[in-house]
Amino acid sequence: MKTGKGTEIAYPRHIKNYVNFMTADQAARQTENPEWRIVPPFPITARNVAAFLKFETTRPKNNSDGEPILGTRLGYETIKQCISALENWRHTHEYEFKDDNEALWPLCEDARIRTYEANARTSKSERNADAQLWKAKGTTA
Repeated sequence: MKTGKGTEIAYPRHIKNYVNFMTADQAARQTENPEWRIVPPFPITARNVAAFLKFETTRPKNNSDGEPILGTRLGYETIKQCISALENWRHTHEYEFKDDNEALWPLCEDARIRTYEANARTSKSERNADAQLWKAKGTTA
C-alpha cells in the first residue's frame, strides 16, 4: 500500500466490499441449496476474487451515501485498484495460509482475473456511451 496515494482509505473499502459480497453470496447459495458448503472470504483466492469481480464489474457506482447511481458502472481504475487491494491483502497474509496452495497463487497470474481487468479496460468507451445516453435522458451519472 502506497502512502499519499489514497490507498489507505480505498484498500480497506475494497476488502470490506469483498467480505460483504462473499458473505451475502455464500448465504444465498446455502439458502438455495442447504447442502452447500460455505466458502469463507479468507484466504483470498483467485476463485473467490473472480466471483467478486463478476459482481463488481457489473454493479453501478455508489454515491457518498452508499446508494447506487443509475446508469453508471465502476471504471477500469477502480477495478484495477480493487485487484491491487485484494492482492495486497493476499500477499501480506499468505504466511497464515501456507498450507493452502490456492492462497499462495498471485491474483495477477490467474487468467480469470486478467480477463476481468482487460474487459474493464476495453469497456471504458461503452461506459462513456452509456453515460451520454443517460445524460440525454436527463439523468446525471
